[in-house]
Amino acid sequence: MKERLRSKVWWPGVDKEAERKCRECYGCQLVTKETIIPPVKTTRLPERPWQDLALDLLGPLPTGEHLLVLVDYFSRWVEVDVIYSTTSEVIIKCLDKQFCRYGVPRTLRTDNGANLVSAEMDEYLTEMGIKRRLTTPLWPRANGEVERQNRSLLKAMRAAQAEKKDWRSELNKYILAYRSTPHTMTGTSPAELLYGRKLSTKLPELADFGDSDEVTHPEVRDRDAEKKQRGADYVDKKRHAADKPDVQEGGLVLLEKRKETKLSTNYEKKRSLIRFVDLATDPGELDYSDPVVRSVPEQHCGQGASPTPTVEASAIPVEEQTPVQIESLPRRSGRVTRPLDRLIEYLTV
Repeated sequence: MKERLRSKVWWPGVDKEAERKCRECYGCQLVTKETIIPPVKTTRLPERPWQDLALDLLGPLPTGEHLLVLVDYFSRWVEVDVIYSTTSEVIIKCLDKQFCRYGVPRTLRTDNGANLVSAEMDEYLTEMGIKRRLTTPLWPRANGEVERQNRSLLKAMRAAQAEKKDWRSELNKYILAYRSTPHTMTGTSPAELLYGRKLSTKLPELADFGDSDEVTHPEVRDRDAEKKQRGADYVDKKRHAADKPDVQEGGLVLLEKRKETKLSTNYEKKRSLIRFVDLATDPGELDYSDPVVRSVPEQHCGQGASPTPTVEASAIPVEEQTPVQIESLPRRSGRVTRPLDRLIEYLTV
């Protein structure tokens, strides 16, 4: 639009007014993706192992199976179950088996899948005394711990498929290696944080695998917080992340939605009131957060906004004004020019 205006007309502030007009276009707001990337929000490490868990389903695989992935936020311990159905009943049976082995957690973070928010699942979690934490819709990063684990599991299975090996056997080898390897964030293996001992593997060891150096939870928590903050600062700098200054609590926003067709808009037409939720400290249920909303400019008077009241021209009082004599301004510069010193000798010849 700016180039089109420049080819015909010009006035002071033409670029800013053109940009503002485009931002206020209601149709453009619905189809344009938000370019501002919000900063990374780090989460605090739980107080003890197997207290806060994350659950997700990976699949379907080419042979029809799904993987039920369960990750402990404290120790980073991962449990994987191969399931042939993703109904709530099958998921509950898998959770019962895991809770019988490790105990009942305090919270369980899941996405908004129909089989994970069903009435049957709600009844089971209430009976077990587990508080559910839902991630932000259309924002998988809100459940980043289990999403990152899904990527690693999928990579191991793809490598096995490429080498024509049994992916189940290779997956078990990967899980054993992962559980017995010191984690980058905590500096300790998941097995040591969950069981208090090292796991025996095929690698030769000088000491007995049952002997383990004493690792205190405060040390692990401090290292985890330091690593998370360092990683968040690096990612924010690389992505040029910035807060959205125009999104305010109680303001009108557009909610991102899942696209159904090629012509579907990126955001819902209905505007909703926003309520900010702290992803790092809020232990309750999450609905929406900063990444999936965009604000609506206040100047817009389109669909859903009240129009600016109009006033008839006859109702506006007209005051007589004395004509003002406007002195004509020179159209050319009045600066005095003189030739350069090095050219004077050529001009005087």
